Amino acid sequence: MNRVVAFGSYVGLLCLLAMPAAADDLVYLKGGRRVRGSVRSEGPTEVVITTAEGATRRLSVDQVERIQYDGPTGAVLAQAWFKERAGNYEDAVQSYERALRQAPEGSFVRIAAEFARARALAKWAQVDPAKATDAEGALKQFIAQHRNTRHYYPALNWLYRVQLALGKTDVAQQTLAELEQSPVAGFQVEAALARAELLMRGGNVDEAAAILADLSGKENLSDELKLRIRLLMAEVKAARGEVEEAVKELRVVIDSAPPENETVNARAFLTLGRVYERADKVMDAILAYLYVDLMLPEAAQYRAEALARLSDLWARAGRPDRARQARELLLQEYPNSQWARQLASSTQDQE
Repeated sequence: MNRVVAFGSYVGLLCLLAMPAAADDLVYLKGGRRVRGSVRSEGPTEVVITTAEGATRRLSVDQVERIQYDGPTGAVLAQAWFKERAGNYEDAVQSYERALRQAPEGSFVRIAAEFARARALAKWAQVDPAKATDAEGALKQFIAQHRNTRHYYPALNWLYRVQLALGKTDVAQQTLAELEQSPVAGFQVEAALARAELLMRGGNVDEAAAILADLSGKENLSDELKLRIRLLMAEVKAARGEVEEAVKELRVVIDSAPPENETVNARAFLTLGRVYERADKVMDAILAYLYVDLMLPEAAQYRAEALARLSDLWARAGRPDRARQARELLLQEYPNSQWARQLASSTQDQE
């Protein structure tokens, strides 16, 4: 009997060894939750994963922050993401390219690396406009080749921003219109926020406010989207000259935003600084911009503007030494940014 049991155990062990190991992928969801398991499919609207417990989960793509794929290429991709998040865009692009060289053709991890490289280029272009054409090309190529992936609508969102930065307003409008057709609720809201921002840039504050009021009434919005809506509402109030109301709204955003959301925090403090600056509250504006500089260096796009504004405000406050420090830091870390070019131009004019 013991021999029979032992033989059965031996056969069972052989079967287990012969079975392919399940992938140990980790899906990071917006809001901080995670799902571990094996990713089975990825499409423009959902990701399907078999969890470690054997259950099937269908996750809407607008819930997915990122996926850390099992294996060495997944590890390279994760390292590149941390570089991107820290604002080290050049290093991030190189790491994504390394992941691309390693990843099997057509694999989820390869497609993710291809999109992430294009996204990092787009972020890089925010502080170095010379990279905008490369970013646009990478995003357009990705969209043409990967329409049926989870990255399709995020790629459209980034392409819209890059085209707008390049001054291609008509083409950007077409890209935004395509994003607005997304069947995914989160991306519909993203498109509406982009539309509101575009209207504000054109001075159509009331139309932007109407869009934001409509968005505020929607149900099942993520916490991040709620904060971004409030942030834009604060910018609307500031544009209308409602300083106290704008500050109050921004304080709610700042108090509610999680520390790890550098983008929302940086934009909120930057907007707060602008509001105080318009109200001629120089020291309050300086403190808001300093927070972006010292506490949120990862948010490169916003930090570059904060440094430029600090250079001017410190001079107005009678601190030329601090103004010089801000100017030198801007020129050192973001030499190709629009803010550095504007500062260099104004310095030449003064000379």
